Amino acid sequence: MKSRNSYDHGRALTKDLQIRRLLSLSEVAPLFGYSIRTLQRRVADGHFLEPRRKPISGRIHGWFLDELLEYRANQQHI
Repeated sequence: MKSRNSYDHGRALTKDLQIRRLLSLSEVAPLFGYSIRTLQRRVADGHFLEPRRKPISGRIHGWFLDELLEYRANQQHI
């Protein structure tokens, strides 16, 4: 049996928990200065989507947060 680096295992576990947890748009939108409607529109336009994945109506997967954080950071540098 291979031994796993505890850091890698922790990252995998964190990612797994993020994927399983659903966040409401009302929780996420204010973190990035968006209104709920704006965030819904940006998600619908294909922003923050992994290939072949679609958000559940009115809810957002935790793994969107990584994309949102990166996008928001890039927007602030422009």
